[in-house]
This record gives sequence, C-alpha cells and structure tokens, in this order.
Amino acid sequence: LGLVQSFFAVTLVLFDTAGGSLFTSRIFNMVDRQAVIKNSDMSEEMQAHAIECAQKAMENCNIEKDIASYIKKEFDKRWSPTWHCVVGRNFGSYVTHETKNFIYFYLGQVAILLFRSG
Repeated sequence: LGLVQSFFAVTLVLFDTAGGSLFTSRIFNMVDRQAVIKNSDMSEEMQAHAIECAQKAMENCNIEKDIASYIKKEFDKRWSPTWHCVVGRNFGSYVTHETKNFIYFYLGQVAILLFRSG
C-alpha cells in the first residue's frame, strides 16, 4: 500500500502494482499523475514542495534529466544547497543524505528521488 496525494489534496490509499509501461522514458502519462510517497525523511511542508515542483517540472519538461534539474534547482533556491535529484522509470539507488532531507516518491509511473547531501 502507498499513500497517495492527488492534485486536489485528497488523500487515498491504493495498491502498489508492478507492470510494464507502454510509454518511453521521454513521454509521461498526462492523465494519471498522482503522488505516491514511498519513503520520506522530511517535513510535510518540504514533501508538498517536492510534489509541487515535480508536477510543474513534468508539465514543462519531457526529458527526465530536465525534470531532475528543475526540481534540484528549486530545492537549492528554497531550502539551500546541495540537493540531488534522480528521475526515471527504472533505477536503483543507495545514497547517504542529511537527516530530514530525503524523499522518494512516484508521480504517475515516474519515480523521483530527492535528497540533500554535502
């Protein structure tokens, strides 16, 4: 189960399902883009900002690297450097982060890993 925050601030619980995607890594499903937080060590305010930044980035960018860059720069501006962001549909990670500065969530089928270190 995962906690889901929709665009309308309605909280739902949905089953986490695995499966293939019909979309390439450069095209995102514009219809179903709900935020599912998988793991977080950050304030609710920062979580909300991360989701908002990711939504804006995905509205304006089609390339995962550009989405990650947008989110990272927004967090560096608002919460001070140095933030790191990984965006994609299939990746593994093992990172060290500062306390209260980590979130891993999905927006639709796209995973976002955001953390501060350094």
